[in-house]
Amino acid sequence: MNLVHDNKVYTWPRRINGGVQRGYKLAGFSALGGFLFGVPFVGMGVFIIMIGTGNFKIDPSTVHAPYGVITIAGVLFAFAGLLVWGMAIKQLMAERRHSAMIAAHQSTAVTDYPWDTRGFTPDKWAPVRNGITGIILLTCFSAIFGYIALEVSGVPWWVQLIWGLMALLTLYVYYDTGVKAVRAIKFGASRIAFDTFPYQLNKPVIIKWVPPTALTQANSGSFTLRCVEEFYETTGSGDNRSTTLVHNELWHDTWLLEQTQSFHPGEDMSIRYEPPQGLPSTALSGDKTIFWEFEIKLKMPGPDFVATYLVPVYGE
Repeated sequence: MNLVHDNKVYTWPRRINGGVQRGYKLAGFSALGGFLFGVPFVGMGVFIIMIGTGNFKIDPSTVHAPYGVITIAGVLFAFAGLLVWGMAIKQLMAERRHSAMIAAHQSTAVTDYPWDTRGFTPDKWAPVRNGITGIILLTCFSAIFGYIALEVSGVPWWVQLIWGLMALLTLYVYYDTGVKAVRAIKFGASRIAFDTFPYQLNKPVIIKWVPPTALTQANSGSFTLRCVEEFYETTGSGDNRSTTLVHNELWHDTWLLEQTQSFHPGEDMSIRYEPPQGLPSTALSGDKTIFWEFEIKLKMPGPDFVATYLVPVYGE
C-alpha cells in the first residue's frame, strides 16, 4: 500500500470533536451515585406518562397541553434516567471486572482493560445504537418545542427559530444514523491484530490492520494513530452548571492514501508509527483516562469506511 506521510505541523494538546467515552467513570459519580441520580428522572417520567395516558387522573383544569405532548415529556424524563442507570450499571460491572483482574493478574495491561491479546475488533453497531439514542432524545425535544412554537399563542419568533433548527438537527441525526447502519451492514467486522501484546511505550508501534471482506477498493483516505486524554469538564455554577466530556489529543501521526487502492480478503496491512518520547501510557480504568486509538477513514463510492480501534500502548 502506497502511503504518504502527513507532514502538517500541529500544536498539542488540542481538543478534538466527537468520540465516545472510553473510560468507565461517570462524571463525578460512583456507580451507586449514578443510580440514585437517575431515580427522580425515571420516577418523574413514569408519573408524567401515567398522566398523559390517562392512568393517573388529575383535574383537567390544571392540564395546559395535549395529553400526547405530556406523554412525550414523560418519555423524555424516563429515558434520560434510564440512560444514567445504564451508565451506572456499566461502571459497576467494569469496577467488579477490574477488581477481579487485579486479583488474577499482575500485568498492568491485563488489569487495566479486558483486552483480547490477539487483537481488537470494534463493535460495528455501537455508532448505530448511539444514533438511535440521539434520535429518541431529539425527537421528543422537537415534538415538545414544536407544540410550543406552533400552538401556543404569543410565542416569540426566536422560539420558532429554535424549533426549526432543532427539527433540522433531528432530521440530520436520522440521516446520519441511517448511513451508519448501512455502513455496518455493508462492511461487517474489521480488526487489528496484535503481533505483540502490549505495545511498548516509547517504541515504534506497528499496526497490523485486517480489512473487512466487503472492502475491496478505496479512492483515498487516512490512517491515524493518536494518544488522547479524556476527562469531564464542568462549567458554570448553580442551575447553569453543566458537565461535558472532553477529549484532548496529546499527539497523533497520520499516513495518507492519495491514490486508488485495492484490498483483498484475508490480506492484512502493516503501518508503522514512531511516537515521540514522553507520552503517557494507556489508562482506561483509573480516575484519569488515557487511551491510544487507531482511526481509519477511507473514501469510496457509497458510504465511506470509518473505523476506530483501541490500541494497547503501555509502559511495561
